[in-house]
Amino acid sequence: MRLEEIITEKSIDLELEAKSKSEAIEKLVDVLLENERIVEKEPFLQNVLEREKTESTDMGIGVAIPHGISDAVAQPSVVIGRLKDPFYWEEDEELQEEPIFAVFLLASSKNIQGNDHLEMISKIATLLIDDDFKHTLRTASSKTILLNAIQSHLGEM
Repeated sequence: MRLEEIITEKSIDLELEAKSKSEAIEKLVDVLLENERIVEKEPFLQNVLEREKTESTDMGIGVAIPHGISDAVAQPSVVIGRLKDPFYWEEDEELQEEPIFAVFLLASSKNIQGNDHLEMISKIATLLIDDDFKHTLRTASSKTILLNAIQSHLGEM
């Protein structure tokens, strides 16, 4: 599965308005539903929120990568939201890293082949190691610019 093929302009929100982890996740799940990437909202949303309770997906670099595997997923997907107003992903001050400015939500089906879900997470983590990409993620003035940066960086891998 090629990550650059499942991220489209429809799956990017550069003006995401959310004030909490659950609100950000829910709004990104709505994007999945609107784009027919999931067939039902609640089962997938609950899957992701339950996953968040077991371990934080805050990467410690201003980005979180929540993810879920559910039968409600029609097509493996990644939705990207850049927050209008960054916030701390965790409410517990001891767990707070730096404020989150972007969220990558991954959706996988239980029928996914092999390690595709882990490979998607790994590719996103590799993107986020690159300072030039993180700068573009923070500053891109259009979805096209961000999408081109993703495709360019993934093409180099």
